[in-house]
Amino acid sequence: PMGALAAMVGSSCVEEMTKNAYLCIKMWSKLKYWIADNRGYCLTMLVAVAVFGAFNVLTTLKPDDLHFAMIAGSDDKVPIAGWHDLWASWSTISVSDNGRLANYITQFFSALAGKSWFNVANVVVFALFLHFTGLCITSRQRVPAVVALLTCVMVLLVIPYPGETMLWMCGSLNYLWSATLSVIVIAVVTLPWPWRCGWLQVVAFCLLALVAGWMQESASYPVSFGWLAWMLARRRRPRAGELAALACYVLGAVLITCSPAAWQRLADAGVGGDGSIAATILRHCRVIALRSVRYGMPVLALLVIVATWLKKGGKTVVADCWNWIWVGNVILLFILADPHNQRLYFFYVLTSYVVVARWLYVLLAERHSPMRWATVALAVATVWPAGAAFKALAGYKRGYDHVEALIAASPASCVLRSY
Repeated sequence: PMGALAAMVGSSCVEEMTKNAYLCIKMWSKLKYWIADNRGYCLTMLVAVAVFGAFNVLTTLKPDDLHFAMIAGSDDKVPIAGWHDLWASWSTISVSDNGRLANYITQFFSALAGKSWFNVANVVVFALFLHFTGLCITSRQRVPAVVALLTCVMVLLVIPYPGETMLWMCGSLNYLWSATLSVIVIAVVTLPWPWRCGWLQVVAFCLLALVAGWMQESASYPVSFGWLAWMLARRRRPRAGELAALACYVLGAVLITCSPAAWQRLADAGVGGDGSIAATILRHCRVIALRSVRYGMPVLALLVIVATWLKKGGKTVVADCWNWIWVGNVILLFILADPHNQRLYFFYVLTSYVVVARWLYVLLAERHSPMRWATVALAVATVWPAGAAFKALAGYKRGYDHVEALIAASPASCVLRSY
């Protein structure tokens, strides 16, 4: 009997291994066909990721990164030496700094994991950023090379201060990572996917929505507004999983709002200002108008929305979730009206780009000859700004390394204790 049982168990194991091997072979076969059908896109992604990885290697640590390597709230700048110190810092960071999940993750990379592991993670996030932004533009499961190239040009030439928002450790986590997670959430909600979701997938998506909403308020607030307004505008009963995901996303934004340090930062920024209500409104309108004109893409997005409304009617405009998210950005930036913090406009410009690119893609998608020429033109257009950025980062890195070597060679009594 024992021999028969062992034979049965062995046969079952062999059958399961055979089944898994067959599934792996089938998946590999599908992947090869997918790569063959999307050669241009895969090549574009490989080059873009390689260039972005080189940019990350050349980017040095910044003062904010070093700040988050210390235990939050410690007056004498005590470095985080291990997991116990990290946990102690996490327990007070919402009071001393803010409640963004992005800064919790920054502390992990800055104090424990290190810059090298952050570089790897940031490259992966950038690849997801390119892919899911492309999915939101095409509204399909396939992203052509021209869309990926257009997004790369936008990153190099349009995004405000890409070094601060996509390369610096603290800046990347607060802006690139938060925007990427929010774009993924919106892509999952708005695009038609070919599979059915079970309860495990719904739970995983709700956790993703919670993390995305908790990352950084410049993305969380507009997406919360836009997602909710879009659901109401559709006048269609939403699925339970979608409602749960929206609740989790809004909960993440609420966790940022409930941070005591967030309110202190708001008070220090002087939001609201002095003077009459009319003067305040006029000043806030002036700030957001000037920033929109400076970055260009928000003005184009407004023109696209107005033109779509006039040509196709209001129903087409309100049926697009990205239009609502754009409105959410305008409302948030009107309230804050910060003329100095350029990074605050990162998600506003990104949202505007998606609105404009979606309109362009619909206009040119069926015109194969213009699309081919656009692909070549965009590939050429990326060379000069990417080369200029590489040269600037390399020069900055050489200067940073030189100063670091001088400090390391100096007597201990000549080096300040801070950091």
